[in-house]
Amino acid sequence: MSPRTGSAFPTTLRTWLQEVVRSIPSRCVGTLLELLFGTMLTDRGMISQAILAIAPRRGWQAYYWFVEHAHFPWIGLVHALCDIVEREFPEARRFVIIDDTIILRSSAKAPDAAVRFDHVKRANRPQHVLCQGFRQVSRQLVIGRDLGAKIAVRAVATAGG
Repeated sequence: MSPRTGSAFPTTLRTWLQEVVRSIPSRCVGTLLELLFGTMLTDRGMISQAILAIAPRRGWQAYYWFVEHAHFPWIGLVHALCDIVEREFPEARRFVIIDDTIILRSSAKAPDAAVRFDHVKRANRPQHVLCQGFRQVSRQLVIGRDLGAKIAVRAVATAGG
C-alpha cells in the first residue's frame, strides 16, 4: 500500500493538532496523539478504552506510565486546548470557578501537609485530618443552555485554612 500524496485530513482538525503538538515536548507527541485519538474514538474517554480503540504501538503499561509520570509542563497543553476552544467558540460564555479541596495524607512530610478541618463530615472520618489543601481554579465554557465543558483546572497548594 503506497502512501497518499494528497491529504484528506480536515484542515480544522489538522490546525488543532498542530497547536497541541507545538505545546508539548517532541518526545511525548506520538504517545499523546495515540491517546488523544483513542479517546476521541471511544464514548467514555478512559485510558483503557482509548488503548483498545487504537492499534497501540507500545504495551499498555507505557501509556499508563506516560499519564502518571511524564515530566513535562501539562499547563502548556491545557493553554493550547483553551486557546482552541476560545477561538472556535467566541460567542460562548466563560466562567472562572474557584474551589478548595483537600487531599488526605498519611505522612506529615508531604509538602504543605497540615491538620485541617474537613467540611465533608463523613461518619467514618474525623473532623480534622492530615492533608494538603489546594485551591482549584477552573475555566468553564458554556455554549447555549445545555452544553458546557470544564476546559482548564489548576490546583494551587495553599498554606492555612
